[in-house]
Amino acid sequence: MDETVRYTYRLRPGATARATLLAEWGRCRWLWNEAVHQHKTGRRPTFGKLSKLLTGARARSSWLWEGSQVAQQQTLRTYALALQHSFRVKGRGGPSADGAIGVDWGVTTTATTTDPAYDLPYLGHRKRCAAELARLQRRMARRRRAKGVKPSNGYLRARRQAARVARRAARQNAHDARVWAKKVVDNHATIAIEDFKPTFLARSRMARKAADAAIGAAKRELINRGTRAGRKVVLVPPAYTTMTCSQCGTRAKHRLGLGVRVFRCDTCGHTACRDRNAARVILTMAERDRAGADDVRHAITSFRDGARVRSEPEIPRLPAMGRRYQTTSRAGIGKTSRPPQCRT
Repeated sequence: MDETVRYTYRLRPGATARATLLAEWGRCRWLWNEAVHQHKTGRRPTFGKLSKLLTGARARSSWLWEGSQVAQQQTLRTYALALQHSFRVKGRGGPSADGAIGVDWGVTTTATTTDPAYDLPYLGHRKRCAAELARLQRRMARRRRAKGVKPSNGYLRARRQAARVARRAARQNAHDARVWAKKVVDNHATIAIEDFKPTFLARSRMARKAADAAIGAAKRELINRGTRAGRKVVLVPPAYTTMTCSQCGTRAKHRLGLGVRVFRCDTCGHTACRDRNAARVILTMAERDRAGADDVRHAITSFRDGARVRSEPEIPRLPAMGRRYQTTSRAGIGKTSRPPQCRT
């Protein structure tokens, strides 16, 4: 009976071998970026075409000719395989879905939607870690040395532990946002999102809870997943969404305070949860828009003014002035898969 013996080796190249390997890596990287350029220019290169181009390039360039042809061919073979897989990933683009949903951001409930089954509750991961983080920060304060003096090992250890606790809470928020965004995107073809900027909350009493809710992370994750899945993602400015009735479209004369959690319409008598009513208004504004073709668009929310659209990624945000907004539109094409990118 034959016995198979395996040995593990660790290579430590010298200065000459290291320089040779780096030079070879530079040639392979140049070939990869050249293949990406061929694809972006619309030539649709295959492995056979790239091999012919490599043969001609090695004949013209002594720099490529000095390198290993086997490594260069393997680089092109790997690129062709990556290019093939980038457009044949199973489930890319997400399952087909119908229906629409509106999303309103908040602090008590991180995301309130038109369907209560898709709400994202406030989970308070940082709040649960607050006691442990405060204990570590007090330990850092006790071990802090004077300015200009090298910090002690105990201080550095406490700082690393505090950073680990903060990262754990951030990862929990990111995980919850990914799970929730996937659930929303997989079951809705149109997603109307309140274009909410939580930066002003940092100057209010709700700063700590708003940071714990991680509204910005959830918003980015929902937009990215919806765009990649080919869904219609509409960013709706939050102006007057809380003051407008989702049934009759009448706008209230006075702003609702944060303590008022129930919306009541004086015209039609409609009564609903404040955030739920705002989510329905946001969805109504997205459905009223018929003038654009971009995947990620910016709809102007006003029942009384005409809706206009502008492309979100390319054009900077314009400040809103009253009921009139200056908008621009630019056609864009969404892609459900990404080819290999350039290497640096």
